Order: sequence, then C-alpha cells, then structure tokens
Amino acid sequence: MNQYLQPDEIACTNDPGDETQRRFRYQAAYAAIKCLSLLDDSSLIDCIYCEHHEDILVKHKDNSFIGLQVKTRASGQPFQANDEQVYKSIKKFVEHEIQFPRSFLHYVLVANCGFWKANKTDKNLNYILELANNCHINDLDKLDINLTKFIKTIDQEMGNTCHDISAIIIKTLQKTKLEVSPGLADIDAKLVDLISRVPKIKERELRYDQLNKITHELINKCLNAASLVENSPTEAYYILKPNPEDEKTKMIIQGKKIAINTILELVDEFSLNDQYLLRSSNCLPLKELPRGTTVMEKKMAAGGISLNNIELMKDNKISAEYGLIQLSKKLGKKKADQRYQHLITVVNNVCQEVHDLSYQDKELFGKKMLTQIRERLQIRYDKEKSELFGFRYEHCDLIFYFLDIIPLKVRKSKVEDNSPLVRLSFRDILWYCYLQQDLLDSSFYRLEDSYRKLKSRDVMRFVVGYYKERLNQLESELEETKKKRLVKQESIKQIKEFLSQFVYGSELDIMKEIEQVNQRLDQFYVEQSNLRKEYSTATATHFIDELRDNLRHLSNQLNNEKQIFADLQEKIEEQESLKAELLSAKFKLAQVKSATSILSKILFESCPACGTEIDEPISSKDVCYLCGKHPSPDNTQVVTQSEVIRQDLTTRIVELDESVARHKESIISQQLVIERLQDKKNNLDRRLSQELNEYDSPFLARFREVERKIATYEERRKNLDRLREMTEAITELERETDELFFQEQRIEDLINQEKTTLKNAEQNIEALESNFRHALLTVGVPGVNNEDSIKINPKTWIPSILSGGDEALKWDFYNAGSGGKKTLLNVCYALAVHQTASENNLPLPSFLIIDTPMKNIGEELNIDLFESFYDYLYSLAKNELKETQFIIIDKNFYEPSENYVLDIFTRYMTPDDSNSPPLISYYRGS
Repeated sequence: MNQYLQPDEIACTNDPGDETQRRFRYQAAYAAIKCLSLLDDSSLIDCIYCEHHEDILVKHKDNSFIGLQVKTRASGQPFQANDEQVYKSIKKFVEHEIQFPRSFLHYVLVANCGFWKANKTDKNLNYILELANNCHINDLDKLDINLTKFIKTIDQEMGNTCHDISAIIIKTLQKTKLEVSPGLADIDAKLVDLISRVPKIKERELRYDQLNKITHELINKCLNAASLVENSPTEAYYILKPNPEDEKTKMIIQGKKIAINTILELVDEFSLNDQYLLRSSNCLPLKELPRGTTVMEKKMAAGGISLNNIELMKDNKISAEYGLIQLSKKLGKKKADQRYQHLITVVNNVCQEVHDLSYQDKELFGKKMLTQIRERLQIRYDKEKSELFGFRYEHCDLIFYFLDIIPLKVRKSKVEDNSPLVRLSFRDILWYCYLQQDLLDSSFYRLEDSYRKLKSRDVMRFVVGYYKERLNQLESELEETKKKRLVKQESIKQIKEFLSQFVYGSELDIMKEIEQVNQRLDQFYVEQSNLRKEYSTATATHFIDELRDNLRHLSNQLNNEKQIFADLQEKIEEQESLKAELLSAKFKLAQVKSATSILSKILFESCPACGTEIDEPISSKDVCYLCGKHPSPDNTQVVTQSEVIRQDLTTRIVELDESVARHKESIISQQLVIERLQDKKNNLDRRLSQELNEYDSPFLARFREVERKIATYEERRKNLDRLREMTEAITELERETDELFFQEQRIEDLINQEKTTLKNAEQNIEALESNFRHALLTVGVPGVNNEDSIKINPKTWIPSILSGGDEALKWDFYNAGSGGKKTLLNVCYALAVHQTASENNLPLPSFLIIDTPMKNIGEELNIDLFESFYDYLYSLAKNELKETQFIIIDKNFYEPSENYVLDIFTRYMTPDDSNSPPLISYYRGS
C-alpha cells in the first residue's frame, strides 16, 4: 500500500477559493429571492440589477431605488456595529447618498447570521440605528456617545469628503434597515419553497424537479448578470458606433438587469420537461409541412363543414405555422420539432376520440366532430396551458391586437337576434386590399358566393361604420351576459331537483327542521351538564379523598425510602473502590520490600551503571564493595517505615470490610421496608380503583348514550346547515339571474340607441357611391355617362349603375358583359373604398394590391383607357391616398407625368432572365 496520498485524496486547507465561490453563489441566490417580487402584480418594483452600485439594486416604477448589501459568515457569529464589514457597508451607503441624494428610498444590510443585540452598546447596530432615527440633524451636539463614536469612525473611513458629512451619515443611517437572511446551507431550499408559492408559478402545478431547475437557472441568471456574462451580442461591434463608450456602458448595465420577462421566459422554458413530451411515429417534420390548404379544404367540405369554418381553419393553420416558426427560432429546430410532435400527438388523439364517438355511416358528421374537437381542446388548454406551450386553436386576433383594434365579432345569422357571435377574420378584410387576377373578371368581392358573401357584407358594414367598436363591444357583452344567465338558471334547476329528493320545498322547511334539532340538542346539553355535576359530587366524597391523601403520603414516603436505598448502594460502591486501591498499594509495597531483600545479596561482577568489569571488590565491611562509599544510616529507617505503612493499610482495609458489611445489612433492611410500602400502596390503588369502578360503570353508560345523541343531532344540524346554504345559494343565484336579465335589457337598449346613431355610416355610403361614380367617369369605363348615378344596396352591398338615374335601367358587375368592364368595375370600386376610408378615417388597412388591373384590356386598342386609369391612380396616390401603399402587377409600366412627383419602385420580372428575375426565381407556374 502506497504511504503517500494523492492530491485528489485529501482536502485542501490553504485555498479559500471554494468558500469564496460559495459566498458569491449565496448572494446570487438571495438576489433570486428578491427577483420573485417582480411576479407580484401589486409590486411597485420595475427591475433588479446585480452588482451594479450595490450587491443588489432594486429599481421601482417611480424611478426610486433600494440598495442591498449582502454579508455572510460561516461561523454563525452575529455581526457587530464595529466590524469592518459593517463599516464598509455603511460607508458605501453614505457614498450613494452623496452621489445620488434623492434617488434611494432606503438601504438594506443583509446578514445570514444576524446582528448582535445582547446589550445597548456601540457594538449593537440595531441600537445605533435606533439612536439615529430618534435624533435630529439640527441637534448634532446632543448625540448619544455611542452614535457619535460610530459616526466618527465612518467619517474617518470616508476621509472627510465634505463639511456636513455627519448630517449625511445620520440621514443614511435613518434610511438603513437590517434583514436576516437564510443560512448558507438553507438558501436553495428557501428559494425553492418561495418559487413554489408564487401564484403565477403555483398555478402551473410544477413538479419538484422542475422547481429545482428553475431555482438553479434563476441563480445562474443572477450570477451571470453579476459577472457581465449576460452582455448584448453588440459587444463585438459597439466600437463602430458613434459613441462607443456610451454604448458599452448601456450594454453593461443592460447585462446586469433582471426584469419580469427574464423570469417568465425561464419559467416557461422549464415548465415542461422535454423528456415527458409525446412522440409520434407518423409525423412530418416541420420543414416538410404542406404549404397550401387545398387538401384540407376538400376534406372539410366533404365532411359537411361550412365555408366560414373552413376559412377560419385556414387562418388557424397560418397562425399555428407562425407560432411554430417563432418556437423554432427561440428553442432551435430540434426542440421545436419535439414540441411540434407533442402537439400533433395531443391533437390527433383528441381528433381520433371524437371521430370514434361521432362516426356515422350514412350521414355527414364533420360539423358535429368539429364542435366537439373545439370543446375538448379548449378544456385541455384551460387545464394544461404549459403542456401545450401556450398554443390554442385560434391565433388570428394577433393582427387586431397589433393594430390596437378590438377583434370584431358579428352575428352568424343575419335574421336571428339570438344567433351567436362569430369572429370577423383579418383574412376577410384583405379581400378589399388584395385583388387577385383570377377573380377580377369573375367575382365581385365574393358577393355572389353563397357562403362568403355574408363575411364580405360584414366587412363593408365594419368599414363604413355599421359595426362600430362600441356596438361590437356591446354585442359581445350581451352574448357573455346571456351565457352567464343561462348557466346560473341551469344551476338553480339542478339544486332544486337535488333538494326535492329530501322533501324540502323551501328554506322555511329547512329552518323549522333546524329549530327542532337545536331544541333537542339543548336538552341533551343540559342532561350532559347534570351528569358531569353528579359525577363531580360523587367523586368528591370524604372516603375517596382520604384514600387519595393516603396514597399521596405513601408515595412520598416510598420515594424517600428508595432514595435512601440508592444512597446506600452508592456508598458501598465508593468503599469497595477505595478498598481495591488500598489492596493495590499494599501489594506494591510488598514488591518493593522483596526487591530490596533480593538485591541486597547480589554480588556484581560488572558495574550496573556503565557495564565496566570490577577487578577487585572492596573487602571492607563499612563501605560498599561496589562504589566504595559508606552506606546511609537511613536505610534501616526506610525498612521500618515501610512496615508501618503496611500495617496501616491492613487496618484500613479491615475497617472498610466492616463498613461495607454494615451497609449491606442496611440495604437488606431497606429493601424490606420498600417492599412493605410498595405492597401497601398497591393495595390502596386497588381499593381506590374498585370504589371508582363501582360508580363509573353505570355513569359511563349513561354519559356515552347522551354523547352519542349529541353527536347524531350535531351532524344532522350540519347537514341541514349545508342544505340551508344551498337554498341561500338558490336565492343568491336567482337574484344574480334577475340582475343579469335586467343587464341584458340595458345592453339591448344601448345597442338599439347605438344603432340609431349610425347616421355617419349612411354618409360614408353616400361618399362611397360618389367616389365610385367619379372613378368610373375619370377612368372612362365604357357604358358609364355623366347622367348616370350609383346606388349601393346596404343589404346586398352590390353597387348598381343607374343609366340616366333610372332605377329600371340599372346594371351591375354581374350583367356588365365583357371581362374588361368587370375588371374595371372591381378595380374602381376598390379605389373608391380606399378613398372613402382615407377621407373619413375608416378602419381599413392602408395598402392595395392589384394583380393585373388591365386584365382583358388591350393596351394597344384601348390606349386611352389604359392611360386614363393610371393617371387617375397616380392622382389618388398624390392626393387623397398619399398615405396608402399601392402594389400593382401588370404587363406594362405606364410612367407618371411630371405633374406627379411620386416615390415609385419598379421591377421587371422575366423567367430565365438573370437581370430581371421573377420574385420566386425557380417558379414557372403550373
């Protein structure tokens, strides 16, 4: 076995690095605890900085600050006011008060071992702060001597930086607070416990391992912030910016910052452990997902699902794809694909379950299946938000949110007042912002489509003002109120059916029953009280008291005798131990005597000290033959003294034997006394128990019967109280139902009032008719003359051209005849809609995409029409629609005249031409 140990086998005692790192981590953990306050909705804290001016710097929303200094000791000895660490901390607080006189609300000195406060002296920091809070800055001459001494020390530490330093130190001390933090070994457990109790985290119902990961990651976040690890990626090129030093400072400060989003992102990241994600063996990777929706539309249509729902599903698909793309950028492709597989597996499982329940062989069941899928997914989302990463089955309101518009909801049925509200998609509004080439001469904004025309009409109502934001809010509020009322009515019905099983028709019946039960309980309480008094009187008789007094006296006497017995045993043990020591001494004395006798007769041939051989022994009897000196006359006395000691030891041993024998005899006598007293006590115990039992047996039977009846009636009263609470709940629900009913009526009245104020909508329609007529005349659409007028039917929203103003001679898009005329009607109507929206500040996106506005119009044969259209377009772009972006795709480019100074970007797109490539270089059409 190797006698030398290796470095990895022994502890290092001269390198404090590990302990230093432990202290740094403790500070980061304490900062993490303070960061949890950011998750409190009522908190005034804006953010927290680590190692920025202070160990921990807390910033409030009103731009005030709190500075925290964290001090640790492994020994657990409390900090005293005269400790160097305390002086340095207070000094730093004073420096902040000088540099930032109005910024800090207060300062906090934190210690894991607490602060010494045994006496009110200059060592007690609590006492020093108390003195500072009780003094006035104008009375510095009357300060307590302990406070004066402390201020003087801080002043010396500061180096007399300013003339009124004492006043600043007192002001700083008045702002300083003390706080005791968890121990070095307890900080992690404390942080885990606090995280688990934060409402925004508690509602996620996380496992301990997830809480533990969040704890360690939050500590690491604070450690990184304190050590400049969380810097911006601009660090590599900040030197290239106009003010590099300023940029570097901003970058460093930002890296030290911990905000609420930092914590929420961390919690979201660890709320679901990827090892528990579901997997699918038949799932396309994210990058191979189908780009279109054609197959989906065909399948849903085959199942009998309405066109509105199909359009909505297309929106949902786009939203989900966008969410997955964002997830991929945030977590990386691998993790995003794992979560995507988890979502697909969850949704497929729900769909398969619903399919199995809804399947019908001879009828379409797609609508029923879709409804149940939505319900189940919504329930799944409400219960397991973190398991679904925040994804739900609708995401299209995001655009309305960015536009600061409340998502519009319209009645599904236009004839039924109680029809549910459905969301108007941004995709529907885009029909009036993107004119597709395929539909320019075949569809007038989907108004001929039996499914899409309702949405198209809703868009126009929304744009011109028939659907006002206030009206939309009221209709949504009305629907929500009706839902609440119906739910409460159903609850009332179910509670009443439940109560009818117990033959209780009303709250009055229950109250009568409760009153009867209370009367019976009062009787039993009185009977129970009487029994207790009777028992107390019986057990307080003179005979039983005498027995108890005798037992107490006997017990005390028995304890005293046992103590005497124990003292005798202890005395015997001491004397036997002393006897053993005396025997040992006597034995050693005999050994000395024997050794002297033996050695006195020995003749040495060599010196016992040095080993030198003795040539001729000295033969004189008066001297020692070995050393040649006269023997000491005391040797005889030594022998005599040893004999005296031996006799004395023998006498002492005999005396001890006699004493031990006497004590042992006493122990035997004492044992007999104890046994006699114990027998007497046992007899008295039996007598007392017998006397009590002779009375207790019938008493206990009566008492237990009364208690049983009390328990039965108390339980019955509790049940009746619960039933009474249910009747009270019915009364409350009925009251709330009535309030909701009256609220519905009030909302309906407000809706009716709001509808009567829609005069602006009619004016907007008139403006639209005028703009549409002006566009047709300016462009020179064939068949439209100055005598003609435009009429828009607010029910169908199909604009008609009245030839000569005659209703009988009206015509519209659907009987316009040529494809070129239909194209112009579509384009001019879009321009009119955008012009009206711009002039009246109506809610319509400020861009218009027209794919081939001159479709079916030959530029060579209709050059005047071609030029007049683009002149009109450029005129609008310069004036009425100068804030609107136009994207025009056409076969020829008509340059604007010098009168129109416009910002125009043109690009030619030709297949197989590298100088003018198409937008998608590899696409050649179908």
